[in-house]
Amino acid sequence: MTNSETQKDSLENLSAEKWLLDLKEKGYFTHFDQEMGTVARFDSALDKRGQYHGFASRWQLEQLLAYGDTICIDGTHKIYGHDTNLFTIVVKSDQTQSGIPVAFLLTRSPKTDVVTMWLRALKDKLRSDFHKDYSPRVAVMDMGHVEFSAVKQVFPEARIFFCVFHVLQAWNRNFSDENLGLIGTDSNIKKSTKHLLSGFIGQRRASSYLVRSE
Repeated sequence: MTNSETQKDSLENLSAEKWLLDLKEKGYFTHFDQEMGTVARFDSALDKRGQYHGFASRWQLEQLLAYGDTICIDGTHKIYGHDTNLFTIVVKSDQTQSGIPVAFLLTRSPKTDVVTMWLRALKDKLRSDFHKDYSPRVAVMDMGHVEFSAVKQVFPEARIFFCVFHVLQAWNRNFSDENLGLIGTDSNIKKSTKHLLSGFIGQRRASSYLVRSE
């Protein structure tokens, strides 16, 4: 595809807004900062500060309702070669046993209030279009404060689990002698202590791949 087919305006933020308006007409869930798009039309410098663009097709919303008892929410930072952040909600299909991405948010402002507004708008869309008061039973994520706080605000009943890979990363970053109170301790005792702590969190049972946040 050429740029003329994918870019609907010379300003990135306005181009994205026009895409979402087209998607909205086709029945998609869309969530974007319309005021920022209007301002950017008169000040191109503000286009680089576009707040958020969220979307999901009707089919994706149906999959969220069908398989969304447990969701995974992940934030990927600095995509598209600059300061854009992508938040994705994924569910697992009972039929294929594979993940299905069901909603996306692109933003240059990865703050809790932005992600919270996106999740709340998504919840409202499910209520208005499907007459379902949706809330996941379980939400799985890395240890990002933004995702954690947003889910707690919008889905307070959801049980939150952290991916053990990211928990292990955090543990390893903090496994210093000072943090463990091992300064001046025999080297064999240090090694044994760190090994025991690593084994505690890194057991290779299926249940150990999730660590509850509470």
